[in-house]
Amino acid sequence: MNRFIYIMSFSCLLILAVVCFVLPYTPLFTGEVEEVVYILTDDGEMLFPPFPPSSEYWFGTDESGRDLLQQLVQFGQNTIGIVFLIVFLRFIFSLPLGYLTKNKSGFTYWMMEKLHHYLSGLPVLLFIILFMNLPFIEASSNRTIWVVLFIVLLEVGRLSYLFSDELNSLYKKSFYEASKMTGSRFPYRFIKYDLRHFGPSLGVLFVLELSRVMILLGQMGFLSMFISQQWFTMEAGPLTIQNRFGTWPTLLADTRQFIREDFWIPLSPVLAITFAIITFQLCAESIKRYFQQSP
Repeated sequence: MNRFIYIMSFSCLLILAVVCFVLPYTPLFTGEVEEVVYILTDDGEMLFPPFPPSSEYWFGTDESGRDLLQQLVQFGQNTIGIVFLIVFLRFIFSLPLGYLTKNKSGFTYWMMEKLHHYLSGLPVLLFIILFMNLPFIEASSNRTIWVVLFIVLLEVGRLSYLFSDELNSLYKKSFYEASKMTGSRFPYRFIKYDLRHFGPSLGVLFVLELSRVMILLGQMGFLSMFISQQWFTMEAGPLTIQNRFGTWPTLLADTRQFIREDFWIPLSPVLAITFAIITFQLCAESIKRYFQQSP
């Protein structure tokens, strides 16, 4: 069974890597995504977008006639990049707090515990939507930085609490206490015990956090909440929001109207997001099983 999980994890990870980091540099997917205004059939009939999946457009096109497959390939790097950036920053903030509160005492631990307790019972997406719509955030020239930082900090309390629990359990082990009593220094204990016993849990949590962030960004995309955006107007018309950072979740923006008839428009990014989430889940399970069977 473990061998099957390993093979599945490696296969999915390889596919994801090829789609996101290899295909965008092939001649087939380079260049800007063209908008097809109409297609003229052999009978002289004019067909207007969106076009359904076909031999020419494998995943179909969106309402502007842009190839969905080409967009998925070109936006893959951005998607994986922003997900990894958010998770990496969360761990950068959370790990020191986890070590600082490993004894489960003091003001810092009390604050972290309260943040975890209250925020875990409330939808994270709701807080992000409220924050992104604050007037001073909307008007800020550094809006992208503020939004990313808020998404990062919103889950720091939860991760710090998990790290604190893991470290507190490790430090109560008899072998760790014996090492401290013999006068070993922290760098020695960190390399010999922390990396060996806490490292695998850290790796599993990191990969699982990638799944959580991917789901969160997918929800934001479906609600047309963009991390990076700009306001524009055409010919004295109303102000409109335009996304400035293409990712798989942003392809879900304004797709609710196509769910019934032109279902391939929201389905394509959903499949890509789902595949990435499954890949992360399989990788986390593989890491967990590998270290569980290790002596």
